[in-house]
Amino acid sequence: MGMNPELNSAHNKKSGGAMEELIVLPTNSSGVVFLAGWSDDVEGVAPDFYRWTTSVTASIKVPIVNRVNAPKAYRLVLSALPYTHPNGPSYQDVSVYLDGAFLTQIRLSAANIIETEIYLPALNSSSLAAFSLLTLVMPNGAVPSEHGNGNDLRTLGIGLRKLELNRVS
Repeated sequence: MGMNPELNSAHNKKSGGAMEELIVLPTNSSGVVFLAGWSDDVEGVAPDFYRWTTSVTASIKVPIVNRVNAPKAYRLVLSALPYTHPNGPSYQDVSVYLDGAFLTQIRLSAANIIETEIYLPALNSSSLAAFSLLTLVMPNGAVPSEHGNGNDLRTLGIGLRKLELNRVS
């Protein structure tokens, strides 16, 4: 599938070395690594590309650094479509974790944008890392073929369209 070049990079605005904004698109973006729980393929038609989660837990390695000595607040914006089926819930609950710490739980009930403000605490200098691990947990994930939806054997939770982390303070 031919990819739109605009979808192949993450956008980071920097101020004094601190990450101000991170935009994760369905494609493998610069500095972002889709880990376990994500489809290898990007689906959809431009500009509506998305990448499905293929497990009840999916992780992304993101470059979120420079939280030392001054706690920073970030706004998380998730644009995703939930996988739903007639024999199950009409929504997907998504629990969001950063570096293993629970941040928030959101409910996606349609192809929509969810905005929630999250707080990232300061890190001490001995725990600095170049990346943070963003983990999404979707307990309502389901296998389409088990519900008469074709022969897809993946456990689908959400189709990620875009995820943003914007520094607000």
